[in-house]
Amino acid sequence: MAAKTVRPDQAGTRAVRRIAHDFIQKAARSLGRPQLSDEEVHDARKDLQKARAALRLLRVTLGERVYRRENAALRDAARTLNAARDAKVLAQALIRLRARTPALQHDGAVTELGQLLHTAQAEMQRELRGSEALDAPRHSLQQVARQARRWRVGKGGWSDLGPAFRRIYRGARRAMPAAETRPDEAALHEWRKRTKYMRYALQMLQPLRPQVLAPLIKQARSLSECLGEHHDLAMLALKAQDFARGNHLSTAALLGAIERRQARLATRAFISGGQLYGPKSGTLARQLGAYWYDWRRERRAAA
Repeated sequence: MAAKTVRPDQAGTRAVRRIAHDFIQKAARSLGRPQLSDEEVHDARKDLQKARAALRLLRVTLGERVYRRENAALRDAARTLNAARDAKVLAQALIRLRARTPALQHDGAVTELGQLLHTAQAEMQRELRGSEALDAPRHSLQQVARQARRWRVGKGGWSDLGPAFRRIYRGARRAMPAAETRPDEAALHEWRKRTKYMRYALQMLQPLRPQVLAPLIKQARSLSECLGEHHDLAMLALKAQDFARGNHLSTAALLGAIERRQARLATRAFISGGQLYGPKSGTLARQLGAYWYDWRRERRAAA
């Protein structure tokens, strides 16, 4: 399969359309497997996130009506996998937290909760493997993949991709101070989603200047993972509270450990975000535009 980045021999908008199509098609194939593993669920969700990032890069070219229609289809397909993803990460989040917190390793309530989460994960795996729940999203993705081949994107370059990237970056940058002022879970989760779209867009553009963009991509990935762990712990806290009420057990030690870990993650995220989102959106977009035109000239001269 072709590389999931722009190419010097292909118009920018057509390259991004190819990238989007490939990710959608790959996700559809994953949902068609009879024995869908946790790892394959994770990969399919990630492919859909990358497809939506590519779609955002084409937003100016496609227009709002087409963009919103296709984005809604990809979003709805991804939602069918959320329950499987949540079952896995809740179990993993508890395992990681117990490894960091010795006091939790011998806590009876936490042990019972861990067993419950492990059982829920196994049941969700069986559900995915034995039902037709994925038929509808798979057919929807196959339809979007067919449509993606015919998206009218012209032969545009940075004049089309630049404004779209600026919008992606600006959205992620603006989400950060909102989260810092009111760092509740919803705000941090929104910041994470927007950071991931920005990261995937940069990955598609990485050939423009690999040595400059690679550190930004790495930092965006680290920030996304930090915010992702924060979100997983928030879900674990809710599950622990429900478990405690239903079983008349105390999970105070677990909730305290979650709160302390989240505080450290939030501090780390804001430090990283302050570095990553230092440049204004127009400044970074202009810089990438200069890289784009230099890259195209260099490749034409070498041809």
